[in-house]
Amino acid sequence: MIVGNRTPVVVQVNPIVMEASSPQDRKYMRTMSKEDIHQINGASIQRLYQTVLDKKNCDFGDIPTSKGDLSKVKYLTSTKECLKVLKELMTMNGIQEPGIAEIETAIGNVERMQPTFEYGFKTNQEYIIILYNTTVMAIVDATSMMCTAYMDYLVGPDQERFSPSNRFDKGRGMVALECLKQFNQYCKNGKMDDALDYVIREQKSGFIGTGAIAVTVGAIAALVAVVPLTRQLIYWYYRNKISISEYLEMQAQFLEMHKLAVENSKARSSSEKRAIIKKQERVILKLHKAADKLSIKASDQEDFMKKEMKKDNSLFTLSQMEKQISDNKLNGVGIQIV
Repeated sequence: MIVGNRTPVVVQVNPIVMEASSPQDRKYMRTMSKEDIHQINGASIQRLYQTVLDKKNCDFGDIPTSKGDLSKVKYLTSTKECLKVLKELMTMNGIQEPGIAEIETAIGNVERMQPTFEYGFKTNQEYIIILYNTTVMAIVDATSMMCTAYMDYLVGPDQERFSPSNRFDKGRGMVALECLKQFNQYCKNGKMDDALDYVIREQKSGFIGTGAIAVTVGAIAALVAVVPLTRQLIYWYYRNKISISEYLEMQAQFLEMHKLAVENSKARSSSEKRAIIKKQERVILKLHKAADKLSIKASDQEDFMKKEMKKDNSLFTLSQMEKQISDNKLNGVGIQIV
């Protein structure tokens, strides 16, 4: 587990509930007691987690077979190599790109959390398994999208540099990267620790089983932050039209292009350079097509995901949360604050 810098727990209603509720209810929730806020948040966590379970059957390739050990993910080698090349390209072109460091930090966080993730797989803790699968998928995804966005800086034939084409907004389709930023933040401030510690301690596969579940105030605050992050990634990959093979193909072509560029810079004879240039031209064409296809798909998918989440978020009104709390008490289930 990662020990981060703890921040004081701020008691406030889950932002999703605030956004879904009427202006009058929002005003009322701002005056709620801490105890009532905790109950509302507990009910929202239950429902959010159910939406995660409803969409857990995503195509994560061979990631689940690694069972929490990132070193066993066969895609990791090319992903790390792409990040290395990207850093070299950014340095050569005088570009500051914090996204690369975010991905590398996420890799480090997943590696350090290996005992927790392995335990989650061993004991079949659904939330921990889902968090691992989505986070590793996001690392592959974000790296491939970085290659797509910055491929124009690769050296082309005759050592001519491409300039950014601005064919698409580099901020579009970067859902995975934004989620990794949040993941790193929660690892740093301790919320990820608190959430997973609770899941392991209680030995719960989720927050919707039979019987009441006792949760501390700190755990509630952590879950309110962490569960929506996992939910966003699940929504992203559940209907994602981009397969993991497409992400990996983008990485492979990106690395091939860079390899040829290096070979071209070292070639001595004109015949050797001509042969390399011919290869470069073919790879460049494939690379541009793959990049355009990936960026368009990602942008379209982001629009679809936002619409779907907005529609589902509208169901998280104050009245719905109060009904959830009432049903929990009636049936002796749900989250109880201790």
